[in-house]
This record gives sequence, structure tokens and C-alpha cells, in this order.
Amino acid sequence: QIANLSLSKISAFSVSVYFIFLFNYLGLPILYFGLDSYRSVNIDSLEYIFLSWIFVVIGLILMLLGAFLVSLVLDKFLPSSNSHEHYSFNNSIYKFPLIRAFFFLVAIYTLYLYISKLGIENIAIIALYNSLGGESVNVARSEMVNAFDGNYHWYKFFMRDILFLISISFFLDWIISKKRQFLQFFAISSVILLFVLIMTTEKMPMLEYFVSLILAYMMIKHNKKIQFKASLAWGLLLMIFVFITYFFLMNDQSYDYLLTISGSLSRIFTGALEAFYYQIEFYYDNKILHGTGLPNPGGIFSFEPFPVTQYIWYLEHGDISGASGSMPAIFIAEGLINFGIAGLILFSLIAGILLRCSDLIFDDIGNTASLCAVYTVLIMHLKNLSISSLSNYFFDPFLLILIILLYLIKYFYKSDNNLIREN
Repeated sequence: QIANLSLSKISAFSVSVYFIFLFNYLGLPILYFGLDSYRSVNIDSLEYIFLSWIFVVIGLILMLLGAFLVSLVLDKFLPSSNSHEHYSFNNSIYKFPLIRAFFFLVAIYTLYLYISKLGIENIAIIALYNSLGGESVNVARSEMVNAFDGNYHWYKFFMRDILFLISISFFLDWIISKKRQFLQFFAISSVILLFVLIMTTEKMPMLEYFVSLILAYMMIKHNKKIQFKASLAWGLLLMIFVFITYFFLMNDQSYDYLLTISGSLSRIFTGALEAFYYQIEFYYDNKILHGTGLPNPGGIFSFEPFPVTQYIWYLEHGDISGASGSMPAIFIAEGLINFGIAGLILFSLIAGILLRCSDLIFDDIGNTASLCAVYTVLIMHLKNLSISSLSNYFFDPFLLILIILLYLIKYFYKSDNNLIREN
């Protein structure tokens, strides 16, 4: 533990480090020695694989440095949950029932509008079990997300992100109170949410939901301390779950057990590294973009953004019957492509600063159900730095909404005296 930075405590920083290690580090020996036959077809440069390792190590060190600098400056001014002040949830009073019910209904209605606009026959999971073949499923998935005719991000925000938060809050209310009504609310919300998460045939969102429930449980029951033995057991169960879901959601419908296991392991340990490898290859084969690979929302800056991740996807996949996609990688790649080594250093420092600032803002939430739910969603939102761009957070309304929610919930709890002080 350095300057209150601990990898044994649940935080945005620690969870992000673990996900970076899982998705961008553990699989490097597999690629280097050619043990993944699927990825090894195109990933054949040992130099780029070795550079991937170097860049990840440097990025992690600089992330730690950025977080350390924030701790040195801000720890003296912000309250800490490790101090003599601590807050806990008053089991007799449950906050925001009408607000949660309202947004739950909004999420359901948004899902209805989305499916109506898309057409139920065009849902990827329906296409899969109508035996339309892997190509049709890929096109259906593309039309549900990247090629959706409308503002998909707003549909996603209400029918997925908001429902995700509500479901976790019901789960924590049930864990704390043991009341059947909260179990029922949690069961209903989780069933609907699981459908939303799986309808594109993606496996990762559903896995992230279960990880979120585990993190939320540890926050409440173990005061944010990571239980490593329990985590290993849960990790094994989640791995089995990944095998099962991969088996039933394979596009080729071959139902090959060996292919299921190898495909699942490849997806977990080398899937993100494949995108990282291609972006490093792009960095060395092309000129530095000097920032044009970053987003330009509303055209407020005087440059035309270059869609790097989509361009790389087309280079590797070509035109797959009208399907479109992208190959995002860890934020380190974005820094390299746009600004070279200076970008790697700058983006890694900023990532560490962002994660540590987020943790300090949420540091005194105690074990209140609503606040822990918001913090859990924030952690899972920020952990995407392990597989996506840092620029996603430059103009991130969802991150802002989570922080506003934090302060609103704190205000209402304190104003109604629903926080009780413990020694």
C-alpha cells in the first residue's frame, strides 16, 4: 500500500489494474509462443508482441505515478473512509422508491421503443436461434449497435445503464435488509437486464454484471476489502459460466466443446491484445496522427477526426456483408497513435489521475446501498480503460451523471438524517 493506494481494497484504481492485467498482460506469453492458434494466424510479429508488454508495463507504472501524485495533493483535503468518520445504512428507511420505480419504467419503455424500431426479427439473439448463420448474426449485431438508425447511445443509457444501476441497488437493499420485496424487485430487474445484455449475443456485458454484483456484495459485507480466496472461487465459477454462454452463443452453431473452451480462453486472455497489437502495428506503419484520432464532438475543434478503431477493423475484416465494427484497445494505444511516446506517458498519467480522483470522491460512502450501487457502476464504467480509449471519458455524460447522483444521494441522506454515525 502506497499513499493510501491499495490493491486489496475495492476501488476504481485497483479494479482497473486487475482488468488491465487480465486482458492486456496475462495473454502476452500465449501470443508470444504461438499457443493461440486462432490469433496466431495474423499476430506473427514477436517484436510487436514484446513491445506490447513493454508499453503495458510502462503504462501501469505511470498510472500508479499519476494516482500517487493525486494522493499526495488531495488526500489531505478530502475525507477518507479509513478515518474516524464512517457512515452506514439505516435499515428502517429506504430511499428513493418512487424515483427508482419511475426510472425502472422508463428503462422498460425505452427497451420497448428500441425493439419496435429495430424489429424483433432483427435482434441478434433471435437471428442466432432462428439458425440464420454466423454472418446474419454479425450483421444483426452491427445493425443493433454501430449501424442502428437512431441515437443508440441514448437508448443504451436508459434501457441498459440505468437498469444496471437500479438492479444493483435492489440487490444491495436485499443483502442489507433480507426483505423479500427487494429480492423480488432484484429478480425482475435482473431478468430484464440480462435479456438486454445478451440480446446482441455479446458475452462480456453479462459477465460484467455478475462481477458488479460480487464487488457490490464485498463493499457491503467486507468494507470494500477484496476477499482473494472468495474471488478465486467466484472467478472459477465465472469461467465456467463463460464456457456455457460461449457454447450457446457461438455463431457457427457447431456446438464443439473443445472449440468452446479454447474460444472462451482466447476471448478472455488474447481478445483485447489482438486489438492492441493491430494498433501498435498501425502506429509503426503510419505517421503519428497528432490528435486527429481523438473525437471531435459537435465539430468544436478545427480538425476532421480519423476513426482509427473502425479503420483497423476494416483492414483486418474487410467488408463482411455490410457489417460494421471497431477494434478498440487499451487507452495506451490511443496515446501512442495520436502523440507517440509522449502520448503514452501523458495518457497513462491522466488515467491514473482520473481513477484516483474518482475514488477520492466516493471514499466516504460507507455501506449505504444507493451510494455503493453508484460506486459499483462507476468502477465498472472506468475499468473499460483496460479495453477502450481514454478519450471516451473526455466528454462522458454518464460519468458526470454518476458523480451528480453521488452528491444528490448524499444530500438527501444527510438532510433526512438517514445516515447514522458509528465509532
